[in-house]
Amino acid sequence: MIKNIILNLPYIRDRDFRQKVKWYIYRVKRLIRLNTQKNINSFSYSIEGYETFFGYYDISPISRDNTKILSHAVRSPAQSHTGKTTCDIGYFTASDGLFHKLDTITTWCWQMGARLRWSNDTQSIFYNTIINNQHGCVKINALSRVIEKKIIMPLYDISPDEKYGISINFSRLGRLRVGYGYLDITDESQDQLAPNNDGIFIIDLDNNTKKMLISLHELSQKCPEDTMLASEHYINHVCISPNSKTIMFFHLWKPVSGSHHTRLMSIEPDGSNLKVLSTKGKPSHYCWLNDSDYLVTMCYANNTVEYKVFSAGEEREHPYHTALIKRDGHPSLNPTQNYLLTDSYPDNYGEQNLEVLNLNTEQLITLGKYAPLKNYTGEIRCDIHPRWSPDGESIVFDSAHCQSRKIYLTKFQNRG
Repeated sequence: MIKNIILNLPYIRDRDFRQKVKWYIYRVKRLIRLNTQKNINSFSYSIEGYETFFGYYDISPISRDNTKILSHAVRSPAQSHTGKTTCDIGYFTASDGLFHKLDTITTWCWQMGARLRWSNDTQSIFYNTIINNQHGCVKINALSRVIEKKIIMPLYDISPDEKYGISINFSRLGRLRVGYGYLDITDESQDQLAPNNDGIFIIDLDNNTKKMLISLHELSQKCPEDTMLASEHYINHVCISPNSKTIMFFHLWKPVSGSHHTRLMSIEPDGSNLKVLSTKGKPSHYCWLNDSDYLVTMCYANNTVEYKVFSAGEEREHPYHTALIKRDGHPSLNPTQNYLLTDSYPDNYGEQNLEVLNLNTEQLITLGKYAPLKNYTGEIRCDIHPRWSPDGESIVFDSAHCQSRKIYLTKFQNRG
């Protein structure tokens, strides 16, 4: 009762301030021993004096043989990234926690990192960096440290067959959505609301050639809304289907004053079949369930949030729709198809839940509760961003509940 009264007071409506208030409530809760949730046993990966993290939940940092864990490492304490702050990238050996540094870059952010990912060959990794004074991407052999390929544009996502990648303007994204893009190179499109020469690009990874898939101007003309007038348009959250045949993405626009607007869209790799999938709510987080079914959390004007499933571009009820959670989180499906991994934003005690939903029994299993340290707010907040290992037997997540931001790995025990 008291905590709800405190959190509803007008002077703590600010999101960052609310989180700090929740932190103090959490400390009081711990002091009077109301915390009865025991966190799962996990192994942490960190470097003394550094913030270690992987970043967004839509890519797994674990190698296919489960022996290595990709990581970013930024000197502590965590601070806003000005574009000049450097970040080491590399991997931890899972067995002993030893960090192997591969490069130092400025093309990173707290939420997305450098879009690190393992290649299908299991020995090489992709990451964004600066090439010839422009944002690009490299493929490097993690063992020999030999650069195998330099790609002409930075990559947001790569098709599962590694035939193509998707690129966007990370400088524009970094300016319009702090913490999700890069600030080390000035955004040359900052005076343009919806430029013709900027948007989504498809990169042929064999030939290292680029082609514009759809421009921001074209997106602004597709089923236009009144709020798009005098707004800056941009792209975020690009995600390619498991069969490489469909590209989902968020089209966003931000008025001069006010918050940004978002809609979920899809397009095919040849630029055809552009669709607006939903205008009823604001999409927040997402994952592919299979080649055709796409799960997304939708936020509505009445402050309700629901997990929704889109199939073939249409919203529909999924066989387990009654089990889906009625709040926001970062979901991903276990390779066995039976478990949905997700998390929560800080509750009234400031704790973030790590959870698994059993899709067969509709049982929601809380694996742990983690309250980030009080200074991890705003751009430098540390969402749990949980991810499955490729074999579905382990869970890896980021957390700042203990001294600094660290990567945690735990074995998943199937229940029910």
